Amino acid sequence: MSVYDEDWALDLGDGHYLWWSIWAPDPELNPWAADLPGPEDEPIGALIRHPKGPHPSGAYAQYSWCVGGVSFDTPRGRAFADRHPRPMWHVESLAPLTISPSVLCSCGDHGFIRDGRWLRA
Repeated sequence: MSVYDEDWALDLGDGHYLWWSIWAPDPELNPWAADLPGPEDEPIGALIRHPKGPHPSGAYAQYSWCVGGVSFDTPRGRAFADRHPRPMWHVESLAPLTISPSVLCSCGDHGFIRDGRWLRA
């Protein structure tokens, strides 16, 4: 699987695709992992692939992709952030996905994820 494989992604619309980030460390290698909150398959965040900005013609440039990420402010996500500090997004709903605040990528792409859809800011 890669970030270009749309078969494994959640299609948010407007050229945006999301892949869940899961954190399930091996308790044999990491004894503290047995005490992690939440189920092993609970997402701690997501990667979002999107077109890398408008082409001068007004259309999106083909093969010009950017990938950004968000970390979820959930019990398991906070446990991950304790070891790897990062900004967190509030999860209002996982299905359909709604998070806040908005998502602003370093490339300038900016929008909201509401009811499993990408809404431009």
